[in-house]
Amino acid sequence: MEGIGETLRFVRKKNGLSQEKVAKEICSISYLSKLETGKIQGSDEIVTLLFQKLKIPIKLNEDNSIFLTIVEEKIETLYKQIINN
Repeated sequence: MEGIGETLRFVRKKNGLSQEKVAKEICSISYLSKLETGKIQGSDEIVTLLFQKLKIPIKLNEDNSIFLTIVEEKIETLYKQIINN
């Protein structure tokens, strides 16, 4: 699902957290970096743990795939605003 990496990066930076702090005990820093940049999709289990750590609300679809409860378009807009500042 598009938007997961952008969401992770946006919320992590908004909270002033390093990749090392967020990834600790969940995944490697390089794995988190690849998720944030969209180089990998990531497993639902790891993404769920990262979202929980960052207190990002999520729910699972009927097929147990992750569904963001945050509107993705709004996240993308906010992310683009941050990048352009």
